[in-house]
Amino acid sequence: MAEINNEYTPLISPPGPSNIAQSGSDNGVGGTSLSSSNNPLSSVKRLYVMVFCLSLVILQTTGLTLADTPLTEIQERIICQQIHGLPLQAGGANPCKDNDVQGELSTILGWKITLSLIPSLLMAVPYGAGIDRFGRRPFLGLCFVGLSLSAGWDAVVCAFPSAFPLRFIWLDCLFLFIGGGTTVLSAVLYTIVSDISTESQRSTTFFYLGSAVMGGALVANPITYLAMQKGLWFSVFTGLICLAATTLLAFCIPQTLCERSSIAIPEPEAPSDRQHDQKGYTLRRLVCHIQAGLSQTSRTAQWMFLEQRLVGLLLFSIMLEVLGRDVVIVTMQYVTKRLEISWAEAGLVDSVGSLFQLGVLLFLLPLVSQLLLLRLGLSARSKDLRLAQVSAVLTALGITIVGLASKLSLLITGLAVASLGTGYTFLLRGLMTSLVAGHDTGLLYTSIAIVETAVVLLAGPLYSGLFRIGLSWGDDWVGFPFMVAGCILILAAALVGAVRLSDTAEEPASGTEDLSP
Repeated sequence: MAEINNEYTPLISPPGPSNIAQSGSDNGVGGTSLSSSNNPLSSVKRLYVMVFCLSLVILQTTGLTLADTPLTEIQERIICQQIHGLPLQAGGANPCKDNDVQGELSTILGWKITLSLIPSLLMAVPYGAGIDRFGRRPFLGLCFVGLSLSAGWDAVVCAFPSAFPLRFIWLDCLFLFIGGGTTVLSAVLYTIVSDISTESQRSTTFFYLGSAVMGGALVANPITYLAMQKGLWFSVFTGLICLAATTLLAFCIPQTLCERSSIAIPEPEAPSDRQHDQKGYTLRRLVCHIQAGLSQTSRTAQWMFLEQRLVGLLLFSIMLEVLGRDVVIVTMQYVTKRLEISWAEAGLVDSVGSLFQLGVLLFLLPLVSQLLLLRLGLSARSKDLRLAQVSAVLTALGITIVGLASKLSLLITGLAVASLGTGYTFLLRGLMTSLVAGHDTGLLYTSIAIVETAVVLLAGPLYSGLFRIGLSWGDDWVGFPFMVAGCILILAAALVGAVRLSDTAEEPASGTEDLSP
């Protein structure tokens, strides 16, 4: 197959471990790699596209926060009115914080998160095939269209509570079939960033893109607090306007017109025949991608549980860590209930956690890593393992403190301690990558993506259920989800803590250093 402009280069690789892309692998959707020698883009244009992508992420995060935070408070008031028959603007003792109201709100929020992932799981492969055929930009725009319409539907349901049962909010997931939701959005963004990055720059640009999410949350929460002071619906409409602007900008992103090395895609027909039967070709190509995905999933399971058992153990530790950290799903609701503060104020508390996390990733972890490598002479593997072990313990301790906190100062202390373990999954990814052969790296990242998606599907109903159980046991148990999460994180820490590097083994190029549980 001849070389083609990267705007039409496959996002999902053809079957075969050597072709499993890595740029978008954390999202479960593959991407192709761009060699630096084939990237004719000027540094100015690369920087422009990168800034454009970062701006989209920050603007989208701000818009969603501006809309979601006040909508959650509006949902709380609607439930309160339905249960107690009180006006939506009721004040005083705030009966909206009683257990019945909070239990129903927890159910709505928990299942909303789970249902929103279904379109991503179902549409990742079809949209990936479409991106192969039609390029990145239209599908990036469609992702933002779906997210904007989903937020708009939530606003409509909340604006007309007499016409729509509040649980109709769950139907917002239907709009995410347009574009595929956040998983496809993340995959497309990482692919675009890969398109404009050289080989040596790629890891750094991926890191910047991930940091933009935390930076967006850090900016969005104070803005949301100020907007909510002017009114809940003012904040909602401001957020929807931001999302609409993001959608329009997404369709204007510059094309990344550079060439990649040719990629062999199974061709069911010769190019001349394909021109006479475009629909049949596209369908067969889509079936080919689906079959490749199923084959890759089967190989992933065999590889993880039979061929690389230590990697499977570390992957299980990542699964527990992600599950424990996903207690953040109920953090905002927990803070408003435990400290009896407004949702806007809870958003400010949440931004403190984002600030700590950003500081750890940008400054603390790189500094400590260099200290361990240069001053103490540890190998890269030893450094990653030691930092992961410490991070796991700090995360478990911090989450437990949050669950036991009865004062704002103690809660912020817990968030700060938990933030010190932010790099856990990044560190284990690096360690696990060094344990596998190069041609299995794609399988490793695919395994991590599958595990993380499955965990998030479970986390929503799990923590909303635990929150309701804690409410039924009394106010002293309102932090019950965090206590359970702390136990899960302790188990994750125990698993990674049981791994030991051989005292005599150096870091071989083959990636077979002796690590044992």
